[in-house]
Amino acid sequence: MHASLKEPVNTNSFSRLRAGRLLGRVHAALGEHSLAVAALDAAMESARSCGMLLSEALTVRERARLGQQQQQAAANHGGGSPHYWDTYTCKQRLAEVMGRMSGGALLERLLAL
Repeated sequence: MHASLKEPVNTNSFSRLRAGRLLGRVHAALGEHSLAVAALDAAMESARSCGMLLSEALTVRERARLGQQQQQAAANHGGGSPHYWDTYTCKQRLAEVMGRMSGGALLERLLAL
């Protein structure tokens, strides 16, 4: 996974973006929330700079999903992580990406939070 992200000859952007999302999930599962957010933000910025709107939307959805899990954990056990977006910000970011896509209504339902 790290090799896919660091390999200078890896020109497959989709592979790098998927690896970034996976790395974010792994860090979140390990409780390394700042690293999870950093990996997801890097994947999101890479998708945005390459014009890969669906990959960007999937990354936004992943960050939103992890944020919702953290909010639920905080409600159940106290604590939580300040690194994730709140629900309003998640929906706003997803709407922003959907606004740049044509056919956004169908994709918005598919990616619904």
